[in-house]
Amino acid sequence: MIKKIIVCISIPLLLLQCASTSESKRYTPENIVILDRTISDIGYVRGFNRDLKIDYIISTALSERDLPKREQQMIAILRGYSAEDIMSFFEKIYSLKVETSNLILEKERKRKWADYTYLSKHLYPPLEIYVDFMERCIAKVNKDFAAQILSIKESIDAKN
Repeated sequence: MIKKIIVCISIPLLLLQCASTSESKRYTPENIVILDRTISDIGYVRGFNRDLKIDYIISTALSERDLPKREQQMIAILRGYSAEDIMSFFEKIYSLKVETSNLILEKERKRKWADYTYLSKHLYPPLEIYVDFMERCIAKVNKDFAAQILSIKESIDAKN
């Protein structure tokens, strides 16, 4: 049991050691403000993996069980931003999710199993949970946002 706890705690710490957000060109300053406020509230961190040249968002908690409890808090945070800032933010995090998914497929195709496992088992699952959580929260901020989210997703998916 203690070994499992140590492993669960050490993975995020290892990822943090590899982090360097200064190399990321993905986010605007406004996106970074929203991202930092939303991830810190739910126990996530962001970083940039220099080897894979990809941003990531991971959970530092042992479980995402508390996310539903944080939904109203997240909606309140998002209400403090303009529709343009929220949609720009969602576009960036959704494109990161798609980019990460594509990178996983590329590593699988090239048989780079260490990178494939790292991406598919450690980076992608918390990112997927975070993006889905944010999508739900954004849609609840304003009913019109749901249609805009769908449009953003279709546009990004069509490019990939």
